[in-house]
Amino acid sequence: MQLGMRRYEPSHPTMSARLAYALSCLLALTMVSTAEPRKVERDLLTRKWFNGRVKVIRADRPRGFGARPESQVDPEHERAAIDAVIHETFGRALKDWEVAALVGAPDGATVTLRRERGVKGLSIETKHPFYEKSELRNVYRSSEDKLVVGHRLFVLKKDRDVVPRGFGSRVLAHGVAMAKQLGVAYLTTYAAAGDGYVGYKVWPRLGFNSVDTGFWANLFHPREELLQKIARKGGFKWWDAHAKPGNMWLTLGDATTSMRQHRSYLDAHGIVIDVDAYRSL
Repeated sequence: MQLGMRRYEPSHPTMSARLAYALSCLLALTMVSTAEPRKVERDLLTRKWFNGRVKVIRADRPRGFGARPESQVDPEHERAAIDAVIHETFGRALKDWEVAALVGAPDGATVTLRRERGVKGLSIETKHPFYEKSELRNVYRSSEDKLVVGHRLFVLKKDRDVVPRGFGSRVLAHGVAMAKQLGVAYLTTYAAAGDGYVGYKVWPRLGFNSVDTGFWANLFHPREELLQKIARKGGFKWWDAHAKPGNMWLTLGDATTSMRQHRSYLDAHGIVIDVDAYRSL
């Protein structure tokens, strides 16, 4: 007995329907490809001072004593020599804006790249009217072949009528963001004390970490990291009273204690940066 039911057969789209579908897909792809990239709304101080208006020099000669006179310098040869060191260190070429962002150079700065003496890597010197002395960093590969940026010297002028509050934090924040993009594993520094140096108090707030290897410090919390201690209630107040100089590091992984503290500090102080602002260089 037949129940009068017919098998369902899906209808095939007509040629015009296929064409309309193809055109709609093409239009969607065009809209995606031509959409402007999302712009970061930077804070006022960052917009004023960090826009890539920087001079970058690639000079294959030592600083100070032993430097050759300018008349004996071949700029093209020096640039080629530095570019070779950059490629050996980073595994690729670096554009001037990437170099400027890596050191967080403010507008009006002059950034000079040189070969690092005695080791494979780069020495980067930054001069700016707000800096008491030239800011010095070196970039190299560790014994584990990890890319490292070492902060060797950074001193701002003390006159707050000249140097805006929060200026140094923004210099570091740009360097952290660019280093992360370039595949740097961690930053290092020696947090100094005395003679006007306050790094031993400042660096941990920005995410730099350390481990106290002393006997009493490890009696109840063996090998506890500094940022773990600071994270406790009243931790920063305790650190202000007990801070001491020493080697510190900032690990650049997304979920590291260093980066959590770094982001927390920027959020708490309303610091919003964007290293893409350097691309105008």
